[in-house]
Amino acid sequence: MSAMSLRELALLKMRVRLVDRIKTDVPDFAIKRKSESLLMRLLSFVLFFNKGFMTKYVSTIYPAVYVPDWWGFQKSRERAEIEILAHEYVHLCDRKRMGRLFSLIYLSPQVFSLFALAAFWNLSCLWFLVCLLPWPSPGRAWLEFRAYKMSFAVNYWMRLADDPKRKEKHYT
Repeated sequence: MSAMSLRELALLKMRVRLVDRIKTDVPDFAIKRKSESLLMRLLSFVLFFNKGFMTKYVSTIYPAVYVPDWWGFQKSRERAEIEILAHEYVHLCDRKRMGRLFSLIYLSPQVFSLFALAAFWNLSCLWFLVCLLPWPSPGRAWLEFRAYKMSFAVNYWMRLADDPKRKEKHYT
């Protein structure tokens, strides 16, 4: 095993501090592998049209963050992992603060299509299938905007940590 570079050590410290912060704010926080989760495998089956669900995307269902199998094993993605964790941290905090309203806002309007199942009793419920159309979701956009602000900030801070002289170039 080779020795860690100073850059790798700095990234590790950053990651440990971030995970500690998340655990402080979200006591039951855990990072879980998607491949080991029955729920994620079920969602992958339901989301059959999204071929990369298990391998490309990180999913958060409070209080856990579900990650693909490559997570934690590729040095080239260390920065991305920290940035993603910070992004998901915002979602976890929003979910903790807003409760189930967060889930409703995040999944709207598509989640209302589930009411179409009531068409067995009342055919007019088929109108809820309209919610499956690609409608804009201002609530989800707002929640993602909040999380992406964190992603951009973390990306900026990590670049400054690599080269503090960039700060001088940026402001002068």
